Amino acid sequence: MSIKIIKNIIIVVFFTFLCENGGMISPEQIRGARGLLGWTQLELAKQSGLSKTVVNNIERMLVKPHSRTLETITRTLEEQGVEFFGQYGVDLKKDLFKVSVYEGPDSFPRYLRDVVDTVRGTGLEPLHFNVDDALVIRQGYQSDYHRYFEDLRRYDIREKVMVREGDTTRYAPHDTSSYRWIPKALFSQNGYSVYGNTYSIFMFGIVNRVINIRNSLVADIFRKQFNATWAQARPQPKTPSLFEKYAETSL
Repeated sequence: MSIKIIKNIIIVVFFTFLCENGGMISPEQIRGARGLLGWTQLELAKQSGLSKTVVNNIERMLVKPHSRTLETITRTLEEQGVEFFGQYGVDLKKDLFKVSVYEGPDSFPRYLRDVVDTVRGTGLEPLHFNVDDALVIRQGYQSDYHRYFEDLRRYDIREKVMVREGDTTRYAPHDTSSYRWIPKALFSQNGYSVYGNTYSIFMFGIVNRVINIRNSLVADIFRKQFNATWAQARPQPKTPSLFEKYAETSL
């Protein structure tokens, strides 16, 4: 028996053990879940923060993946409404919408952390509509906002932001964020963001709230809507970044 055959047998036994005793999903379940979602291996890789080669090798049982890699893939697929049962079972949950609400003074900082945690390592751009930087600062979130942009730089994340026409207040550094103006008629105090599979609505008021809907179809709808509006929006004139000024005063 050749070494290659022995290696393949070991990998199959390893997967079988994980699936039956460790509660891990099988390669068949990963392929089935992708089929239910209409995802390619590349899409699953992007959403999971992995490479396509890793996903391909796992599905073909060419490697013994680390349990944390399988946990990451499982979490990504379950967030899309997939559920797993047994060694080969896979289906879509009846309730495909996962909704969470951040409320109170820490709602906006939690939302900012979620944006970074969701997109870092994926190459995806966060998209923000109806942003008012001056309002964010008045609400007392300047330090949280500053840390958010530091994280964008740290993880090499780029984002797109649409603000009210005529608004020349800009907190974000120019190397992380592109700003465009939208007509005043489209602007309101409540805005939304699209990042990864999440559509978030942020509302400032007596009680600040952020409503998160985690569903790839909903996120795709608003991503397309955002991009269509972005294509028609005017670039914000060159505006100094308050981020840079705040960094200088903190030295």
